[in-house]
Amino acid sequence: MIRHNFMRQQSIVIVFLLSLIAVYASAGSPTNAIDTLVKELNLSHGLWMNGTSPIIVLASNASPQEVVSNAATMGDGGKMKIYRILECRKVHLQGMPTQVEHMDMPGKLWDVADYFAALIDSNLGMKILLFTYNGVGHEKGNWWTRFYDVQTPSEPTALPSPSR
Repeated sequence: MIRHNFMRQQSIVIVFLLSLIAVYASAGSPTNAIDTLVKELNLSHGLWMNGTSPIIVLASNASPQEVVSNAATMGDGGKMKIYRILECRKVHLQGMPTQVEHMDMPGKLWDVADYFAALIDSNLGMKILLFTYNGVGHEKGNWWTRFYDVQTPSEPTALPSPSR
């Protein structure tokens, strides 16, 4: 009987530890970091658009690497000196309009392009750059950009002890 209870307790602890490992392995993946940010932005009903963001003057066919490079020198006060793009892909932000009135030119509408997210490892830590081409404001048009810090899951302070 004692041996049976001991084996049962060990099994519970092993299952718990394997579950923790699976959760932390998936939470730290690049795809999950971008998906987590997109989910949070979608829950804000567009309020994330408020605030400042550097405008990058580049042509509409600029590569994501060009946009990230320009944003890195402007964002965070130009403190991002070393970076590496880990992942870059289109993202879907719910409820965003397809056209928006330009703030400086009432009555003039500009098309909102696809949004892209780039997961970046930098000297400032893990960041996600959200960016889109809006085509207004300059001869070449411009890219709207904003950096977000990657939220890391908090680590457990202690594992629960097995019940006796």
